[in-house]
Amino acid sequence: MQANRGGTRKRPALDQLPERIQSMVGSARPFLTRSHPAKLSPRERHRQPSVTSARAQRTTRSVLQVKFGEQAMMIQSRPWYPSKSLQCWLCFIAAVLFQGIGLASIVRGQGTTGQSATESKSKEGSKKLEKATFGGGCFWCTEAVFQRVKGVQSVVSGYTGGTVDNPTYEQVCTGTTGHAEVIQIEFDPEIVPFSRLLEVHWKTHDPTTLNKQGYDEGTQYRSAIFYENEDQKKVAEEYKAKLNKEVFDGKIVTEISPLTKFYAAEKYHQNYFNLNARKNPYCQAVIVPKLKKFDEVFNDIKKDDVKK
Repeated sequence: MQANRGGTRKRPALDQLPERIQSMVGSARPFLTRSHPAKLSPRERHRQPSVTSARAQRTTRSVLQVKFGEQAMMIQSRPWYPSKSLQCWLCFIAAVLFQGIGLASIVRGQGTTGQSATESKSKEGSKKLEKATFGGGCFWCTEAVFQRVKGVQSVVSGYTGGTVDNPTYEQVCTGTTGHAEVIQIEFDPEIVPFSRLLEVHWKTHDPTTLNKQGYDEGTQYRSAIFYENEDQKKVAEEYKAKLNKEVFDGKIVTEISPLTKFYAAEKYHQNYFNLNARKNPYCQAVIVPKLKKFDEVFNDIKKDDVKK
């Protein structure tokens, strides 16, 4: 091979090398740097990391020198770093794994609590409450009586049996709407059966006076039982027939009708005796004697926490 003016030999072109060497150089081209940094182009020199950089000081570089005749090339191997997209995917996978582990531990921790809550709900569901609706004169009186009965969960004063929707107290008092003043009781039949509530109802008001209780007169004060189902209807009719035969000599005028629509009375009528016992003389004159009679006759089903 002919020497040039400088006395050095020309570097062989890549296409003049054997095919095996060409393929090796081609595959290693992305990782190749020239041995003399002074001969790098400005763009290559700008891209080449500084030897004194912190990254170069932290990493260990091994240099493989491959000689092709008199040509010396430096193949530089560097530590592998994942790309940014791969780093994002790795972080995402790690987050999903940790979140799954945390969720599993929470589910395991709440398993027992959730089971106990379900069991308690099922127990509550098995305790089925029933309703009964009675009319026995002024609902301030009847409400106070049935609030004292064991097994009664709630008592709501209201109106039913009429022809006007959403009646007011003033409308009912005119006697033109057909409604009766009633109370709707929610009770536990396992503690107090419907038949026992009927007994309380008939013994704490006068079922022989038509549309009248004491000084309260009008169809709104009529004695009535508004049944929820056929079972209540049957029990009420049989009880009424027995009382008519054995006690009242056929004088009971209590109405027994199906419950249609029940309308709760105004708020100031609810829990009236307990809130107004000492404010309204009517409570002391009419309601207190009824409560005393209840305590004497039904002491076995009187609530223990009743205020005296």
